[in-house]
Amino acid sequence: MDDGSREVLSVVNHPSEGAICWKEELEALKERGVTQIDLVVSDALQGIEIAVCAAFPQASHQFCVAYIKRQILNCVSHKDKQQIAEELNEVFTLENKEMKSLLGYEQFITL
Repeated sequence: MDDGSREVLSVVNHPSEGAICWKEELEALKERGVTQIDLVVSDALQGIEIAVCAAFPQASHQFCVAYIKRQILNCVSHKDKQQIAEELNEVFTLENKEMKSLLGYEQFITL
């Protein structure tokens, strides 16, 4: 949207996540008149990226916050997970967007 806000186009529930399911959903969006998608937010499921690229090649892809947090925590020792998880929550919960992001980043890189 012109003001920078986002719009949820669809919420679906499939028994599995695969390229075929995502292809069907994206085609359904096209049938409903959607001609352009600028951003898709998801986990790293390969099927989503393939389906989006085929249906809406101009769309950007961004990993969701939950996926990013999981990936970071997978690289952290067990003894540090709770502290890092709390700090990640702080970084991703923005009150003052610019300041919180900068402080969170600076704090995170000094760990």
